[in-house]
Amino acid sequence: MATTKPARKRLKKLVIKESRWLRWGSKQSSLLWGKSPHGKGRPGNMCCLGFLAQACGADARQIASKYSPQDAPKIKWPKGVLESRSHEDSRWTLKALGLNDSRVAVDDKKRHVDDAPDTTLEERKDLLAKHFLKIGFKLVFVP
Repeated sequence: MATTKPARKRLKKLVIKESRWLRWGSKQSSLLWGKSPHGKGRPGNMCCLGFLAQACGADARQIASKYSPQDAPKIKWPKGVLESRSHEDSRWTLKALGLNDSRVAVDDKKRHVDDAPDTTLEERKDLLAKHFLKIGFKLVFVP
């Protein structure tokens, strides 16, 4: 009797445009969609979850000036982003926010590797890429 391997879950590709990626060090780094971190007033920059929101079909109006997925509950977020009953940010989302911007408090018992502001860009990208795999997304960073 032959055994079959469980079907592999196909990963969805999520492109993060580094030129528009708000991350640690900017005043608006945890916004799903905000203005330029350099104060130029150009909207369109966003944190990693803003890119995820767009991949889920959200437009700029739905995520403008929002800080987390629980602030935009009408978006069809992937499983694991919001708690199923309360529709509040899940532990996965809180960790994603903490990895994107280490100033976001996540959980006193479980600190993140990049809580220190001296985390390099490559380390931050690697941590986020590993974290997004948990909800079925392969991150691709482009200039």
